[in-house]
This record gives sequence, structure tokens and C-alpha cells, in this order.
Amino acid sequence: MRKEISGVLATMFSGLALVAHAQVPCVNFNIEQLSTSVFNDRIGNSRLFGGPNTDRVRVTTFVSPSPDSDAFSGSCNGALTSVSVTHNNFGTLTNPRILTFVGLTSLLGGFRNEWTTTFNRANPAIAPLLGAWSETPHRVTVMNPLAPSGTTSVTLNTVQYDQTAMPGFLTDLRVIGGGLNPRLEWTLPASPTPSAVNISIRRVHAESADGSRITQSTLVHSRNLAATATGYTINEPFSNRLLTGDDGLVVQAKYEITVSVDLIAAGVLKGRARTHFEFTPLPGSFGNVAVYLPSLGPNGAFKFDVTVNATDMILIDPLVAVGYIYEVGAGDPNFRSVSLPPNIGDGIYTVDVFDASLGQYRPGFAAVAGTTYDFVATGYPDGVSKFRVKGIEASAGLDATNTTAFVTAVGFMAAGRFTGTMVPISGYEVGNFLPPVNVAPSVNTTRAGSTLALKWAIVDKQGFRVSDLTAVSSVSYKPSSCASFTTDPSGTAPAHPAGGSNLRYDALAAHYIFNWKTPRLAGCYVVFVTLDTQQVLNANVMLTN
Repeated sequence: MRKEISGVLATMFSGLALVAHAQVPCVNFNIEQLSTSVFNDRIGNSRLFGGPNTDRVRVTTFVSPSPDSDAFSGSCNGALTSVSVTHNNFGTLTNPRILTFVGLTSLLGGFRNEWTTTFNRANPAIAPLLGAWSETPHRVTVMNPLAPSGTTSVTLNTVQYDQTAMPGFLTDLRVIGGGLNPRLEWTLPASPTPSAVNISIRRVHAESADGSRITQSTLVHSRNLAATATGYTINEPFSNRLLTGDDGLVVQAKYEITVSVDLIAAGVLKGRARTHFEFTPLPGSFGNVAVYLPSLGPNGAFKFDVTVNATDMILIDPLVAVGYIYEVGAGDPNFRSVSLPPNIGDGIYTVDVFDASLGQYRPGFAAVAGTTYDFVATGYPDGVSKFRVKGIEASAGLDATNTTAFVTAVGFMAAGRFTGTMVPISGYEVGNFLPPVNVAPSVNTTRAGSTLALKWAIVDKQGFRVSDLTAVSSVSYKPSSCASFTTDPSGTAPAHPAGGSNLRYDALAAHYIFNWKTPRLAGCYVVFVTLDTQQVLNANVMLTN
């Protein structure tokens, strides 16, 4: 069994194997402590790792038997294995604390036979304990009731914890080239000097319904790199291929890639900074150009950390997305230009610039895919700090968690760092109809052939009012039973506006207005307002003679 996993993990412990004798009903059964580490784990922005954007103390232990090793050790029931950690000074924390199995068969994305638990260093209950934890080792206990009589558990002290070992994160993450053998590149932190660099690739199998979490993943590949490594080409068979069946990248599959920077002393892991980014292979025809990749966290924002200048444009990319909001970080140079990708829907977009003094977007300008638009030339001499792209058809099916679905080129006003975000627009905070119309299940009564004023307001996920007319895909209606009003928007007919009116946005009242000329035939109807995100508002209407 391999005893080194993802770099130098810890001092190996010998003499801990408890080998079964003939009376134990499985072959080569043992409890074996492969390695254990207590280290500072700096977790970057991530939808997979618990506690993203926090510094944590992690206890990691590799144990056999476990649910993974059962596949190789016959009838031994590794699922009965349990692992816990104790310390003389756990304060008010549960003592012992149970470690979670995150190994390959768990679908939690861990290494084979891995058990782990973490403590948030910023937690007021944890911070006062760190000094004592540095002075006295933790104790890890491994238990399995099927071990030989009298040896059902093993307890040992862990390696010493160092609360000062805090490595830096990587920056300038980028992928170069399309296809299934791209090169990944990055910039190492200047200080402290890394002791080791390693890369891990996890294939994403499932996500939460709202896209905020990766709920199932498998570690398909890991590789220890030189401490000075600034890149890695995915051109070798995956290290876990015999266990997972993945020889390499798969077209259209989604991956969470982690590049870790380690601090190691005397062969013992003391600190780790994990930079995470999500990646879907680009088309093979994409060419040998660099696309800067973001991290993607539970808030849905694509977060960048990239060096920029005032002359070059960089390519960046992040439910169905119908647009994106681009914003620079604090102290970043403003955007100067933008060029939007072709082959997405009809390739016609609207670009709106955010006006911070008004707290809303200004009316935008039309943009065509492949054309570079200079904000200075369009009336913004200082560039812009935030803008929005709308007009992506829902039928284009852009996955809002796919970081290579909408590759955008942006330029900047000056040299510096881009630490901003690209937020997919995959839904709005949709309110109800406004008076005189009440939302379903209420029934609104008016005369057949009269005009009914439909009014509604929507805001984006950042809380800003949406005013562009492209946010409304259609206003339609269909007849319905008065006893049971339908909620199905299929098979509707376009609603006709009264007189010469059309859909409009009332800026003073901050809502949309559509004056519906109702049918002349009395009866019950349902009117639907469908947004470009495929969200639907509906109201029940009874028309009388």
C-alpha cells in the first residue's frame, strides 16, 4: 500500500500494524496507522472544501482497513473503522472529536483511506487553544471491533503542531490550450518559500440544486511537483485510474483542481495553502492562448487574482446563465475595454455600466460578439469599475458554474492586479405583481376587452434593480378552468398591448408596465410574464361581460 500521499505528509509511524491470526475471519486483517498530521490548512475559495476562505487546523489520518481498503482485503469490514482525536486542552469542544472518512469511496474528494477533521482558527472558541496545541501533541485513536481480541484500537500521539506555519496562496492561475492535454500555469507566493507544490484533480459528479456546493466528487489524479514548479501539463495517465477508471480528462466533464503550497520541517507537514479553481476542458480548436481561471465559491462569484497592464487584454471566464456582472476589486485599475465571445446564441449582447452614485445601471449599448468596445471612447474617460453583459439566450444553455463557458476579453486602464469578480446572472429576486393585479392564487376580476395594467419589479442577485427590457422574454396568456387555474406556461398566446403602447420600464416608479388588452371573450385566463432566466410570474384573471 502506498504510504506517501500528496507530498510529504508526516513522519511515518512504524510498529503499529496489528496482524490478525487464524481465528480472525478475514485475510491479512490489521489496524495500521499509515500517517497522521496536524497542520495549518489555508483553504481558498471553493464549492467543494468545507470552510472556504478560512485558515483552519486540520487533523488528517490515513488508516487501513477503511472502506477503500476493503476492495483489496477480502471480507474485512473496514466500514466499522472509526477514528477520533483528543487533546488535554480542547476547552469546551467535544473531546474526543470524530474524524470523517473522506477517502475515494466516500465521493467527498479525499485521498484513499483518508480521515479528517478541521478547526477554524478564527473561531473564538479555537483561537485561545492554539498555543496549548503547539506545546502538546494531539492523540489519534483508531478503532475496529473486528480486530484481534484485545487489540481493537490503537492510540498514538500526533506530530507536533506549529501555529506559525502559514504559506501563501498562488496567483495568476491560467490554462493554456484547448483539448484534453492543456497546460496549467500559476505564480508562486514570494514568501515564505514553498517546501513543496502538489496538484490534485477531482472530477465533479454532483452539485447542490442552487449550485452553491459540490456534493459529490472523486480524486482522479494527484502529482507531487518540484517546490519551484510554476506549471503542469496534463499529459500523463491519471494516478488513480485503476481505482476510478479515469485515464485522463473527459470532454465536457467538470473538475475542481487544487494546487497546494506546503511548508515542511524535518519531513513533517506544518502548513498548506490550497488554491482551488474549477475547470471544464476548452474545445480543441481554442488555440494556444492563455485563459485566466477563477476560483468559484458558495456565493457563485468567479474570483480572480491576476497581474494586468494598460496595453494587453486578458481572457477570463466563469442554472442557465443569461448574463454576467464584471467588477474590479478594491484598489484595482478600472476596466478599459471588453470583447465578448462568439458562438453563444445569436452573439448579440447589451452592455450596461453601473453608476455607483445612482445605485443602478445606466441604459446600455448594443455589443456584437468579437468586437472590442472601449469604455473611454463610449463616454467613460476613467474607465469603469463595474459593468453587466445581458442578452445571452437561455436556449444557449450556459452552465453558471462552468468557468470556461463564456470566455471574455477585458482590458484595464493601468498596470496592477485584477482581484475582482465575474458573477453569472442565472436568476433574479422576483417579486409579485403590483396593484391593481394580485399574484396567484388570487383571482383578479375585470371586464372582457378592457385594459389591465400589469406591473412588476425585479432585482438582480446583488440587490440592484433590473430595468432593461431584454430581461423580459414574453408576456403571454392562455384560457383556464375557473375551478382550477393552470400554472403551466406552455401553449400560451402572445398578450397584446393596449393602443399603441408596449412593454416599458417606469424609472420613477422602478417597475415594468405592460398594459394588456384582455380578450373579448368572457371566462377565466392565466397571464404569464416570462423572464430571460426562464423564471415566470403568473396571475389568475376572470373576465366578465
